[in-house]
Amino acid sequence: MKAIEVDGDPLDIPTDSFDIGSSRGTIVDSGTTLAYLPSTIYDSLKSKMMAKHSSLKMHTVEELFQCFYYYENIDDGFPDVSFIFQNSLHLTVHPRDYLFEVKDNEWCIGWQNSGLQSRDGAEITLLGACSLISTYRSIESYCLHWGLNS
Repeated sequence: MKAIEVDGDPLDIPTDSFDIGSSRGTIVDSGTTLAYLPSTIYDSLKSKMMAKHSSLKMHTVEELFQCFYYYENIDDGFPDVSFIFQNSLHLTVHPRDYLFEVKDNEWCIGWQNSGLQSRDGAEITLLGACSLISTYRSIESYCLHWGLNS
């Protein structure tokens, strides 16, 4: 992964955030439900996607999920997020895909801070199923194919 954009505006994150190395890189895993992002990316992304809703009160559900009450259409009220890969390949995730409703009008963010989730505090980028809604997977060729998701 090379960058992340929120409604076309790049996140202001360190350029080495996605470097491949012993504790960095991007994993795509359709068997994982949520997406896990390093702290700097998670904090910046959460801040930018919630910028228009500073009056919403965040709370924690099940000691894990950052949630809020929202009574309007989430696709109209929250931004699309694009993950940009090599060769300018974009994976766009809509609010209906990265937010999930736990109760009537109670929405939680489907991205997690990976540093808080791992036992050793390692920060990885793992894109789970909530980020892969608009892809098709080919088990035989180990490939992701981008499709349209409207």
